[in-house]
Amino acid sequence: MVSSNKATVSYPLYSTRLLAWLLLRVRGVQNIKELVAIVGDYDDHRLSDISRLVLTTVIDQLRDTAQKIDELKKRLHARHRTNDIC
Repeated sequence: MVSSNKATVSYPLYSTRLLAWLLLRVRGVQNIKELVAIVGDYDDHRLSDISRLVLTTVIDQLRDTAQKIDELKKRLHARHRTNDIC
């Protein structure tokens, strides 16, 4: 569906640019709070529904990865304490 409304036509492009900017801005799990705040603010209409869905998926993956890294760190520290060679 093509619309002559300039705002409607440019909205997906603006949202895509914002999505790219947000992904580039998050440089590590420590900065995820800013991303979560923007994605969680449903009154912020800069994100399209699909962009919000994509970013929610990215946030979930980052959280899952951070949790796995924490678990690996705990296992490595536990092994280090019990292994004389380490």
